[in-house]
Amino acid sequence: MDLGQAVEAWWTTPIVGAPEVYGTLSEEGGSILLKTVDRLDPPADGGVGKPRPTLPVVHGLDRSGMPVTLLGCTRSRWGFGGSPRNPEVWTVSAVVGGRFLESADDPMTEVRFQFGPLMSWASEWVGITSHDPSESTITMTSTVEPLGDGVDGDVRIEMIAGHVWSASATSGSIERTAEVRVHPGAVALSVRRAVETYGFPIRDLLAMCTRSYVSIDQVVCYPERESSHRSPGVYCARLLRPMELPKTVQPHEMVATLPQFGMTLADLLPAWMKVWRRHREAIVYLTLPTYAPYMYTNTLALTAWLAVENYHSSAMRMSRAATKAARVAHAARVDAIVAAAPAEHQEWAERMLRPMNALGLRGKLSQLVERSGATGAAVVGANGRFVADATRVRNKTAHPSSFEDDDGPMFRYIAETLRWMLTHCLLVDVGLQSRRAEELIANQRQFQFDIQARP
Repeated sequence: MDLGQAVEAWWTTPIVGAPEVYGTLSEEGGSILLKTVDRLDPPADGGVGKPRPTLPVVHGLDRSGMPVTLLGCTRSRWGFGGSPRNPEVWTVSAVVGGRFLESADDPMTEVRFQFGPLMSWASEWVGITSHDPSESTITMTSTVEPLGDGVDGDVRIEMIAGHVWSASATSGSIERTAEVRVHPGAVALSVRRAVETYGFPIRDLLAMCTRSYVSIDQVVCYPERESSHRSPGVYCARLLRPMELPKTVQPHEMVATLPQFGMTLADLLPAWMKVWRRHREAIVYLTLPTYAPYMYTNTLALTAWLAVENYHSSAMRMSRAATKAARVAHAARVDAIVAAAPAEHQEWAERMLRPMNALGLRGKLSQLVERSGATGAAVVGANGRFVADATRVRNKTAHPSSFEDDDGPMFRYIAETLRWMLTHCLLVDVGLQSRRAEELIANQRQFQFDIQARP
């Protein structure tokens, strides 16, 4: 539903005997807020104690009679009751218009996602006009064309692009549009599972490729059960949204658009889903600056390192047989060194050497540099002390005491170069040739600037 203007409604919870409270739903400062003139969830005993701070589901009926469901409501301000000047304020995670849902787990037979930069990333322009030379008019037609689809288990993921043309008696407008449609197999998807299992991975793919904030503008849900309200539910969420949105990124500013992958969606989508599930935590830290652009530089560097370490743990972990062999070889080395040491030093040697069988930060980073091919080589070629610089930054940000005034530029330099190398590795994991990933990154002016930015 459109939250461009406040929605006035009577609100209640699905609890038997719960009161109906008048309030308005609106979007303010990047958050969805519900303001009620009275307590939405008063104490069960009618006393003066504080009600619960969160409500999983709130139902409302607006002036037109349309049902609205609010999911994941957190009380952010306590009202005094009965006064519009002192409303009770709830922060809402998501809004579903057109249906009463009992929870975010209600089953759906189809879910459609709209993402902010999806149209530009797909780089598709669908024909919208036809012109008869004998006529003085141009005909505008609404068109939707499939870009392709992929299969994840028994779930089909389809991507479409097109435009919507609207006109009045005095004017007309056209809007380009693109969306991802998720069609479940034998088992219907819930709203929650659709967003977490498919919405977030595709959002993160776009964030990695565009290096910019990606909004989930709208999720349209088609319920499994028939309803007297024939329109589908519309799920609106604002997750980790910066207060001020950056400018819209253009295709030439992106690391990789859909055509530049050189892969069909039938190959790209299943491959990315597999990579995302394996390296989800690393990808979250990689793309974090797009959702929190105002981080301090030490946090920027530390989260880049956390992304690298998580990726190394999941992508470059030794096999069980190799791990066991390395453990046995290490134990034999320590036994030999301790036995050969003077008696007065044996206890110290045992204590210092026995636990030291883990690969250190320098070793992990050196492996990442090698894995990132020419991208890593360009970073090290511009700064022969890169591994030492990055390791020092990791220790300084993870165990801070005090920072020097000029530490910020070094923190940012390390953060950006680490993220470029990790992006290279993920592009290759999805299915690009290493040389192609190198070309895409090397063509980015920001990359060329970042590798030369060592203070």
